[in-house]
Amino acid sequence: RKYTNKAHCLGMEKHVHFLGPKPVEHLAIYLEQADILVSPRILGKNTPMKLYSYLDSGKVLLATDLPTHTQLLDNQVALLRRPDAKAFAKGMLALIADETLRLRLGSAGKKLIEKRHTYAAFREKLNSLYDWLHHELVEHIA
Repeated sequence: RKYTNKAHCLGMEKHVHFLGPKPVEHLAIYLEQADILVSPRILGKNTPMKLYSYLDSGKVLLATDLPTHTQLLDNQVALLRRPDAKAFAKGMLALIADETLRLRLGSAGKKLIEKRHTYAAFREKLNSLYDWLHHELVEHIA
């Protein structure tokens, strides 16, 4: 409610939507409607799971330049900005003004997910680990 009121006071209520909790099975519908997806975290170390869905949507992602995001993201797949209001706002304005940048980052983010974060990619990494373990055990026993 606080942020809805703030958007209204700033005259932005037609451009900003706070949806509240929604069923996860409807997530793709909501992501499809967005122009820019944001993760404005200012604390934390773990990567938010929503980033994977955001990137997979093919939409551009604006996030804070903190380890919570940079474990997965870089400036090739998302627009990263300092975790302060002014820097984040400038990032948002830059994305609003540059459709080419939005499309390029959104496409790169989707490719990252398709290449490195699918079940097939996980299975390949796991098989590589098993191969390495097998090799190490054989070397150790021999």
